[in-house]
Amino acid sequence: EQAVDRFAESAKAIPPAAKPVAAPAPSPTAMAAPTVDASGLNSLTEIITALNFLDNHPLKKSATKLSFFEGPGRPRILLIADSPRKEEDRSGLVFADKARLLVSNMLAAIGLKLDDVALINLLPWRVLGGRAPNATEVMPSLPFVRRAVELLQPQAILAFSALPGQYLGGADASVQRQRG
Repeated sequence: EQAVDRFAESAKAIPPAAKPVAAPAPSPTAMAAPTVDASGLNSLTEIITALNFLDNHPLKKSATKLSFFEGPGRPRILLIADSPRKEEDRSGLVFADKARLLVSNMLAAIGLKLDDVALINLLPWRVLGGRAPNATEVMPSLPFVRRAVELLQPQAILAFSALPGQYLGGADASVQRQRG
């Protein structure tokens, strides 16, 4: 006959879970010292050409196609994804197949079209096995992504995983901690 607060009961009954161990964030010195100077590149075409000639990148050897940029030259919104999947590696698109449809539907829900936004991959080549890329794989491409953002000058940037926030924004590796 008396109200019971089941939420309070369940909170008492379940011990707090152990915190998961997060992947170590790149060191600030590694983030501050990119291995390539891309500041002299004055267009996205020059950036893409320079990436095509970046033969010492560890992921380029196993990649099929470069998957770096799509979209207008002066977008209001820039979407930054982490790295291509095998569909993107085959097509050269930033998002392909089901992922492209999902992004298109997400944008339509807020009144935008895929053609209205620019798309960039933090890593222009696929990481084999679907594993998270390490700092030695991400660092060589960072100057190119930063220069592309400078050239595009978007009003808003949407990061589609923890990696862009971690490497471009210098944030924590955890998406939950990035969001607060």
